[in-house]
Amino acid sequence: MRIGCVGAGAGGVEGLLAIEQRLNKGVASDAKRFEIKLVARSPELLPQHGKPARALIKETLVEKGVGL
Repeated sequence: MRIGCVGAGAGGVEGLLAIEQRLNKGVASDAKRFEIKLVARSPELLPQHGKPARALIKETLVEKGVGL
């Protein structure tokens, strides 16, 4: 199943991480049943936040297998 979340701002990222956690809870990382992708107009995550926050979120999303 594929799931897309629209928006790279704080709301979109927070919602996407909540969905990812709920859907993949208790599932081995190599056996995830859901493909989750963040879709945004801006090429940059969290454009209103500083570089450290953007880097941390990008690292977290990549680690969780979220497509950007």
